[in-house]
Amino acid sequence: MIPHKIIRLRGDWYDNLLGDYLLPKYDKLRTIFREKRHSIAQTSTTYRVINHWSEIGLINKDTQQGSGWRKFSLIDLVWIYIIKDLREYGMPLGALKHTKESLFHRGVKENTVYFELFMTLAFLKKKVLIVVAP
Repeated sequence: MIPHKIIRLRGDWYDNLLGDYLLPKYDKLRTIFREKRHSIAQTSTTYRVINHWSEIGLINKDTQQGSGWRKFSLIDLVWIYIIKDLREYGMPLGALKHTKESLFHRGVKENTVYFELFMTLAFLKKKVLIVVAP
């Protein structure tokens, strides 16, 4: 089976947009995206499903400082909704793992900056299309 990949656009416009997003003027937005303050109830997904997805590596196993209660960032919430949508379309869990790797792993353990850039565009009411294809 050929793993699913994310089609990534490249070029000067993309590099400029990414470079602009990394400027200090977007520090507050990046903090808002990354802050772990949302509960599992906001995912409209069961604890059992979230725990299963965590065990297989689709979502991170982060918990809040020893309390045992899981907290999510906006990045996590958006990713969970993407997982749910792709599952409804019949995408297998293994293909979802490849999709996550394409979105979040860029030669480091976990790097969400590319995904955050697309989230920023969506929040700015720009059209964002992530195509997942075999």
